[in-house]
Formats: sequence, C-alpha cells, structure tokens
Amino acid sequence: MSSNIGTLNKLAATTWDVIIIGAGLAGTTLSLKLARLGLQTLLVDQATFPRDKVCGGCLNGNALAALGQLGLADLPAQLGGQPVRQLRMQSKGRFADIGLQSGISVSRGALDAALIKLCIQAGVTFQSGVRATAEQLSFGGCAVSLQSTTESVKCQGRIVILSHGLKSGIAAPNSRIGAGMVLAAAPKGLPLNTISMAIATGGYVGGVHAEAGRFILAAAFDAALVRKCGSLGHAAATVLHEAGMPAIPGLEEAAWKGTPLLTRKPDRIAGDHWFAVGDAAGYVEPFTGEGMAWAMSGALALAPIIQAALRQWDDAHIQNWIRIHARLVGQRQLACRALAKLLRSQRLTSWMITCLGWCPALAWPLVRHLNQPTTILPGEAL
Repeated sequence: MSSNIGTLNKLAATTWDVIIIGAGLAGTTLSLKLARLGLQTLLVDQATFPRDKVCGGCLNGNALAALGQLGLADLPAQLGGQPVRQLRMQSKGRFADIGLQSGISVSRGALDAALIKLCIQAGVTFQSGVRATAEQLSFGGCAVSLQSTTESVKCQGRIVILSHGLKSGIAAPNSRIGAGMVLAAAPKGLPLNTISMAIATGGYVGGVHAEAGRFILAAAFDAALVRKCGSLGHAAATVLHEAGMPAIPGLEEAAWKGTPLLTRKPDRIAGDHWFAVGDAAGYVEPFTGEGMAWAMSGALALAPIIQAALRQWDDAHIQNWIRIHARLVGQRQLACRALAKLLRSQRLTSWMITCLGWCPALAWPLVRHLNQPTTILPGEAL
C-alpha cells in the first residue's frame, strides 16, 4: 500500500500535531479519529501493507461498538467477514459449545488495509516501510527518527503516540509465545460460524472461518513446548492432536508467524508529550476478540485527551490517561488473565468443559462482560 507522501525528507519539513508509531488497530483507529477532528496526523509503520499478523481476527461486541463509533459498523461485513456465533472449547476429546452474543471474523490483512485506506482518505499522512524511534525534546514535544533503506530523517510532533505492539515492557513470568497464520482455504471438519479452540498441556490453538474462504489460526504456546516440538507448526499440530481435534493438512509446513512473549507490562504508558495505546500499553492473552477491542476502545478514549493536551500541555493529562486506561482496558484484562491461568491446568480445564457442556449458561456472565462496549464517562477525558 502506497503512502500519500513519497519521501521521508518531505515528512521532516512539517511539525505534526500528532505522530503515531504503529499502524495496527490502535494506531489506525486513533489516526482516523484525530484526522476527522482536523489534526495534522502522521502515521508510520515498519511493515509494508497489506500484511497479515498474529491475531485471531475475531471482532466481538465491544470491538464492533468501537467501529460503530467511527461510523464503520458495516466495514467487516463489507470486507466479507463471517459471523461468529459460538465458541467450541475442546480438550482431551471432550468439548463444550458456548453461544456468543455477537461477533464477526475478518483477517487483519484485510481489516488493517481497509482502515489505512480510510485514514488516508480522511487526511492522514501514512508512511510504511520505515523504522521509527521516539525521543524526548528538552523544550517540549517529541521527535521521531524515521529510517528506511535509503533515508534517515527526524520529524517533530507536538504529541507522539506509541502503538507499536509488543515491542516494549517486561514480560510476565511464564508468559506464552503467540503464533498465527492464515490458510487460503478452510480445512474440512471444523464448524462454520464457530471459534474452534483446542486446549492442551502446553498451550492452545484457535481457528475461525474468515472472508473469501480463508481460515485464521491463532495460538499461545509455552516456550518449552515450542522448543520440544522444534517449530510453531509442529507445536500447533501437537496441541490439536492432544485435544482430539481433526488434523489440518499442511499445518506443520505452513508459514507460521510468532510474537514476543505475550503477557507484558510497560514501565509507563504516558510521559511528557507522549502516550502509549493498544498492545504497547500492556497486554495479556486475549480471548474471543478482546485484544482487538482493547486496541480500538483505548484509542477512542485517548483521542479527547490528545485534543486537550494540544490545547495546553499539563502533566495532569498523563495521570488522566493512566486512570482511564486502567478502568477501560486494565479491568477488562483481569478476566482474560484469570482465564489464561485456568487454561494452564488440564485438570481445571477438563472440569470447566464438563460443567459448560452440562450447562452452557454458566458462561453467559463472562460472555456478556467481554461483549459489553466500553464507555467514557462525561468529562472523564477532559
């Protein structure tokens, strides 16, 4: 995907209202919102687009509500996204089906590319294929060094946003490795409109049908399992076999992508003229689309703080973002943190699947919680 400015030297000639490092869901959501507010916004990313990334691709009710706030509620369907109606959890040959209130699955390659296109149409300047590094300026504001294979420049922004994913922070002890891939054609034997989740001793693998017949696989593995198996693909096949799920042809030979250790917490999520959002602001193993929802809802919550900070900088904006992020994102991560811990125990997992198989309604409170849209309280972000 091309940018709307051709060279880095041109970028350095402008003092930007906001420079956003990272064009994932948090970065694109925030860029689009700020551009619509009339702010001069530069969005940069090291990757070239379109690209797939390690993600389950499931937009739950909270994520869809965030898209709705941008007037984009129909975007996933326009991209060919598939409805997600239930979650099937399987371990050691036993399974439980849990109804989901709402959801749609679409690959990140398609979704991110569409959001970037909308950002550019709204007036965002987008530059891909560059490495960005932020640094503090002594006289206020931040500078961002941009480096490509042929150029290196320094841009100045009144506010800089870190939305560069799992590239900072300290990983939690025993944190798992993320992994994922997208199959061009869905395997046989797995139900439609369903997140099929295989749970085993060393991790879990989830799969879901997406647009144009594609099939998204996302996983979290213990590092020990990956070392024992020798590859991400072999680890995935091992988990599916232990859980009693059908084998997927070509799974071990496919081009899997990995992530840094998943569960992590940065030292800070804000400072003098900068804020972190999305995965860069802290991450735990997510389920049924929560990671995507955290990114987008957090970005929308940060936008009014940025507006206020641009009118007049005050260190109170730092504490305000820390407080709002803790309420809107941090509290929701607690449920995923507890579920991730439970799934590490095969005994507790078997007990949970047995109970849910007998009475699926036991999961409804958690399902409602994960799908409930986050809200900003009146005056909270001012």
